[in-house]
Amino acid sequence: MPALFVYLHVQTDDHTVPIPVTLPRFVEVKERHHRPGELAVIPYGWHFVSLCLGPGFDLGRRRGSRYTRAALKRGEASLDPGYEANLWTWEEPVHLVHVNLSWSLLERLALETGKERSDVELCERPALSDPQTLRLLTAIHQEVRESRWADTIATDALGSYLAVHLLRHFNARPLMREEHSAAAGGLGKGAIRRVTEYVQENLHREIRVADMAGVAGISTYHFIRSFKRSVGLSPHQYVLEQRVNRARHWLQHSPAMTVAEVAHRSGFADQTHLSRQVRRVTGMTPSQLRQHLR
Repeated sequence: MPALFVYLHVQTDDHTVPIPVTLPRFVEVKERHHRPGELAVIPYGWHFVSLCLGPGFDLGRRRGSRYTRAALKRGEASLDPGYEANLWTWEEPVHLVHVNLSWSLLERLALETGKERSDVELCERPALSDPQTLRLLTAIHQEVRESRWADTIATDALGSYLAVHLLRHFNARPLMREEHSAAAGGLGKGAIRRVTEYVQENLHREIRVADMAGVAGISTYHFIRSFKRSVGLSPHQYVLEQRVNRARHWLQHSPAMTVAEVAHRSGFADQTHLSRQVRRVTGMTPSQLRQHLR
């Protein structure tokens, strides 16, 4: 499935924050400032989850002759399963982050736990204050905003966690209960070795959770849980740690290599992303760390 989400704007002067991030097939994140107006949303294989970042407002939805209206407060979310075409309306300026999950992601997660695609039937929630949903939406938003790039493994993992949570708590027939997990014992030594070798060989390029799960030979859903039990870090945290270690190696042993090139070879989006992560781990900038390691 191509990563395409269709916004049809009636207001032509909407201001858009310039950090749209599209991740092929599964997760899409967009932060938007909308002037008062309306937004037509058509079914295109996506579930739409929106987090209110600005002041609260009344969100109307029209589906044919049906019209509903709900007050959405700052920090609350709205869940539209995306099964029907509808028109969103609002009368105040709004600030939202849209985290859209592909139908194929939720269907795949259902299949991985022995369910059918037809078992996926999310329920509409015009105003949602569930703490875990809000925490996951906030984490996805922060990840995209802070890194300014598609940190694919982080957003993949967080998007999968969000999808699992929605299937557990906001599906017509709750799915993905804890008893379905086969991850209690973690990964075997062989699987850990294969995954860690795969990460080391591919640090300079995009790494997806699904690819790591494929190397381990288990489903993405079970891999995320098993990996953390076995290694003590989430897949994203582990990959980020290895990228910082790789950057330390280049900074120490390749004095002629620029910081920008170190960032590229270590799999960071750019020099800024590298600097932020190195400072977070070591308390120093890459240049300071290079001087310290000499």
